[in-house]
Amino acid sequence: MSNRIFLFALSLIFSLSLAAQKTGHRGPYRQMEPTHVCSQTGDTVSAECSRHAREFRQQKREQKRLYFVSQMQLNDIEREAFLALYDKYSAACNASKKDIREASKSITDASTDKDYASVVKIIEEQEEKQCELRDEFIEKLEKTFSPKQVYLFFSAERSFNRQLVRDFEGSQTKMAK
Repeated sequence: MSNRIFLFALSLIFSLSLAAQKTGHRGPYRQMEPTHVCSQTGDTVSAECSRHAREFRQQKREQKRLYFVSQMQLNDIEREAFLALYDKYSAACNASKKDIREASKSITDASTDKDYASVVKIIEEQEEKQCELRDEFIEKLEKTFSPKQVYLFFSAERSFNRQLVRDFEGSQTKMAK
């Protein structure tokens, strides 16, 4: 229960910070003017950065999946069952998060309280949906895997997320120097 509350609060803070951004400002890569051309691919700088970001996210997703499988000590059959469940859950959560991002794009400097209230309502609905998706996913895990494997999933999820935060903090420290 406390994990759900923590995840909800963290998601809400993240979503509201997105909502507070100007419509024209969606991160450093999207701000760049496509004036430079990559010598190897011919892509513009912004397209190249976008491609690298996509590749990085895909690489992290795959690392996460493999990490969960290894930490849960799954055999080949269990691995396939877990990955099918996890991929379905992950895709549904990502769709919900995309809905939040799309709603947040409507916020501008000229937004009214009514606009903010509308976006907050969408965020709340999507956060609730994510909690329901999580509950369903955990139920399916508990029906399919041993209690030890379910525990190992929770443990792996926490340790993976901690490492991700450490990596991010380390990269921020290097960028500040």
